[in-house]
Order: sequence, then structure tokens, then C-alpha cells
Amino acid sequence: VNDRVPNGNGGWREEPSFIDLVIFGRRGENFAKYLGRGRSVLVEGKLRQSRWEDKETGKKRSKLEVIVDDWQFAGGREGGNQGGGQGGDQSFSQGGGGGQSSQQGGGQDYGQSAPSFPDRQDFGGQSSGGGAAAMDDVPF
Repeated sequence: VNDRVPNGNGGWREEPSFIDLVIFGRRGENFAKYLGRGRSVLVEGKLRQSRWEDKETGKKRSKLEVIVDDWQFAGGREGGNQGGGQGGDQSFSQGGGGGQSSQQGGGQDYGQSAPSFPDRQDFGGQSSGGGAAAMDDVPF
């Protein structure tokens, strides 16, 4: 998750926010196997805030983490080495299923590939023709 902040010279710079992910079992093993630094992923899960007191300084600390239920790669990676994401019962990608998803193609730079979104029919409504035009009809 990145945030744009002023750089003091009249321009903007990207400032990353890092969020801890907690993944258990086989999903975690596959995530660690296929994920590399700078790789974009989509995750679905629950937010959990952990709080504790730092034993060295005595200050109260907290962090936000995501307990991952499902995940999928969001973009390409250099060299065209595309791995598959092991998820839960659903896949984020249109036409995916069985919790197994993969992307085709290669050589894209980080951040250039946009994730595909399911049609409205996947949410129990009627399809409006699909694709990006259907995003205008999403009720939220």
C-alpha cells in the first residue's frame, strides 16, 4: 500500500506502508515459495490489531496485520516466471476456480498489469456485459 506525500521540492514521492500478513499451513508454504520482493498480490482476509508493551522501552506498541484467507498474484514479473497461488475455496480472477489461480504472459514491469475483476453475475446479480464497463454498476 503506497501513499503519495509532498517531497518538499514541489513534487510528490511514493511512501510505502508495510502490512504484515499471517498465512497458515499449505497456503503459507506456497506463498513463501512463489512470492518475491516487489511482487504484487491481492489478499483477502481479516484484519487483526495486536497490542503489546515493549519490554526495553516500556512503550505501548501496536501493529495491524491481515489473517489471509485467500490470495492471488496481481501483476507480472520480469522474466515471465509465473507461479500459481494456492488459496481457499474462491479465486479473485474471473474464470478461476478451485482456489488455484495463475496468470499468463510475462515481461511486464511491476505495477503495470491491472487485476481482473469478476462480473456482477458472480455476486448474485445479472451481468451487465462484463469487463471494466461493469465496474460502473457495482453497488459500492
